[in-house]
Amino acid sequence: MSGIIGVVASEAARWTAFWTCLEALERPPGWILKVVTPGADIAAGRNALVEAMLAAEATHLWFLDDDHVFAPDTLKRLLAHDVPIVAPLVARRAPPYTPVMYDWAEYNGEPVWSPRWPAKTAGLEEVDGCGAAGMLIQREVFERLKAPWFTVGK
Repeated sequence: MSGIIGVVASEAARWTAFWTCLEALERPPGWILKVVTPGADIAAGRNALVEAMLAAEATHLWFLDDDHVFAPDTLKRLLAHDVPIVAPLVARRAPPYTPVMYDWAEYNGEPVWSPRWPAKTAGLEEVDGCGAAGMLIQREVFERLKAPWFTVGK
């Protein structure tokens, strides 16, 4: 097992606490850090990280965004689930601190993302969507999809 820890960052560090967490991260042997600074185009940054992961023939890509904090063992705990895609429960940084996880709902006859609270206090839970900060994805997922893997908009 090998992996890329991929950081999508702005050109100027946004949140110092993120870099402190990254320094304390417990990472498996052979995992490498790759930082991209795509400006405002986060999708381009994520696509660049996927390309780097595929070129390195790594088995996993762990997305981090430079405006979050995480525990040192987060990556190891996500890897232990051994599923194609897994993400930690992430809360927004500003009130009301809602989880960044969603279900599809309908509003006035149109599909919309509806914020969702976790149904359980531990373990995996399937959701329709979530933020990508902290998301761990196995290589096979990207091999089944065509580039670009990430785009802006619908």
